[in-house]
Amino acid sequence: MSAPMERNESVEPTSSNVERSFVTEKSVRVRNDYGKTPSEKCKLHNPKMAICRELTLATLNIAAKQSNIKMCCVEALASSGLSAIQWKKYFKDRIHVTAAVSDQLDRLKENCEENELTTTDLLLDFSRTPGTPFTDQQDKQIQVCQCRANVLLHMESFDFIYLDPHKNCSSFIDSVFFNLRHLGILCLVVPDISMFARSHHVVDRYYSTSVIKTDYIKELAARVLIGQLARSASKCNKGIEVLYTMSMDDFLLISVKSHRGPHLADKANQRLQWLLHCRFCEERVFLPKQKAPIENPYNLLPCKCNSEKPGKTAVELGPLWSGPIFNPIFLSKIKSSAQECDLSAKTTVILDTMMEEAGCIIATGENNSNLLDENLNNPNKESLDLKSEEVSDNLSDEKCDNKTSEVSDNQSESVHEKSAGEKRLHEDCPDQPAKRLKRANVNNIEETDLWSHPFLPFYYNTHRWKVSHTKLPKVTTLVQLLKSDGYKATKTHFDPKSVRTDANLIQIKRTLDKHCSVKH
Repeated sequence: MSAPMERNESVEPTSSNVERSFVTEKSVRVRNDYGKTPSEKCKLHNPKMAICRELTLATLNIAAKQSNIKMCCVEALASSGLSAIQWKKYFKDRIHVTAAVSDQLDRLKENCEENELTTTDLLLDFSRTPGTPFTDQQDKQIQVCQCRANVLLHMESFDFIYLDPHKNCSSFIDSVFFNLRHLGILCLVVPDISMFARSHHVVDRYYSTSVIKTDYIKELAARVLIGQLARSASKCNKGIEVLYTMSMDDFLLISVKSHRGPHLADKANQRLQWLLHCRFCEERVFLPKQKAPIENPYNLLPCKCNSEKPGKTAVELGPLWSGPIFNPIFLSKIKSSAQECDLSAKTTVILDTMMEEAGCIIATGENNSNLLDENLNNPNKESLDLKSEEVSDNLSDEKCDNKTSEVSDNQSESVHEKSAGEKRLHEDCPDQPAKRLKRANVNNIEETDLWSHPFLPFYYNTHRWKVSHTKLPKVTTLVQLLKSDGYKATKTHFDPKSVRTDANLIQIKRTLDKHCSVKH
């Protein structure tokens, strides 16, 4: 009897069976290796993700301008380290950059050397307190770490986190908000959006959310992910503010800002609602957030499918994020800095469409529309408002100085003595890390400022309709027809054949019959 054959172990790609090649993106040159056998194939550079990297760079540019300190940024799933190298070559010593990989650092260090950057190893120490300032970083210096993303995010604090997972992103969400600082920004890339349409049980397993295949599946997936981010942030007593949500092919780029405070976490959780979806006409409406059940939820839908067809015609999806998925003021800032960040033409087109959607959202508001229009026309209005508040505070302080001059003098002397004592203590103990300054001289904003601007959830794909005696126009023409009838309408970047409007399906059909009816 012959001896059993031993199973061949996987062999690491060597120089003999791997083709070495380089790619260049925004003056950054990195390795892009391909193996000859299927088991050795590894693609480190995805050209489709260039738009996500450009928007991430523009987001970091705005955040760095608004920050008073040097921001600590990390690419937790670096792979080739392309994004981290772009940040360092663009911002130089204005930010502190860290790139982390779970495997060997040889390829990452080689890419840094290829771009004339020196690397320093970050050795994780369990005795180190998260949030302790890192050592100063020079213009051409970057910090690398061989560690899993979940472990690094639990052991260190950052102001800006960029996550680009290859498959599932649910395993990283809970680790993000554990040490994400106040006003910190997360840019999350969500791959394989088609999973939400074909594998409902997998979505339920990962995100504890019920979904089905719909015409607006991309925005449905985005609201599922944002709802998961809100739940994870609330566990750490933090609320989230959605800056923007960008859809491209089978990917999503979601950017959110963290706000510390249990009251903000509670308000964000109030935005998690169930969605009532009609399975026949695909009309939908968010169910109100209440403990008592609704007697007849079909009355909330504008369609009459339940009365015309037997059985249960609607299903409940969710829970989902029901708040806005765009911040028009932040998008206007990205648009104003497009030339500074050297955004490509394709990224600019997507950004313009996103701003049109945000403009349609603004137009639906009655009380906040004028204020948001002013902010869009003047992106620097926030800084002006802060200065005006400081002036008013100074005037009020001058009025109070006449009554409390002696008390203020004593307090100022004690403050000077305390600061001098801290300075002498730091000089005597230079090894002791310096205290980290605040990122911005603003207090935590109210919850009404985070989610007060109105929004239009979801969109309609009109090209799938079968309307008799009606010729369906193009999306641009349909938008103009709806606007002429007094509705709010715009195109959406989620689907080029869909329209985002406040009109329901019955009203859209009435507009089509009025303007596009075909006479026989």
